[in-house]
Amino acid sequence: MTLGPGPYTVASIFLLGMGLIAYFGFSETRRPAVFWVAGGSLALVVLATTQLTFPLVHHFVIEPPQQLAEVAGVNLGPNDRLILYGQPRPSLVFYAKRKAIVVPKNEEANIKPYLTQPGRTMILLPAALRNRLPLETMDYPVLLERYGYILLANQSLIHVPEEAEPPPIRIPGH
Repeated sequence: MTLGPGPYTVASIFLLGMGLIAYFGFSETRRPAVFWVAGGSLALVVLATTQLTFPLVHHFVIEPPQQLAEVAGVNLGPNDRLILYGQPRPSLVFYAKRKAIVVPKNEEANIKPYLTQPGRTMILLPAALRNRLPLETMDYPVLLERYGYILLANQSLIHVPEEAEPPPIRIPGH
């Protein structure tokens, strides 16, 4: 993961701006230009940050849990549960388009009652917090992973009934 040219552009603008401020500031006749150089440098820093860095931060930090919440919402039935664990982010309920159980970090015990209920349970959380979940969730497979966020479920997204015949095995070229 990289933040692209944004941080380097901002650092370059700062260095150039400080150099120009020093150049104009040490001269009695050019000193009034320091205000304009400082203001222009600050404006360029803000412009570079909003145009180059913020979109990448959004792509790597904001968007991944939103995408996973949307996937969970589409794949859960009306009687299934979505648990959002970690830093509370109310926007994830919006993207899931369903009710969700929000469990803040350090309140893992509040997840246990939902794990024994019938139906599918999905848990959306930062991957770094996986080992803090109750032991009952350790066998939940990771359905999707996106830039440090994971979506766990007690059941696979694809349910094959036990009585269904397995599909025939086809070998290419035969």
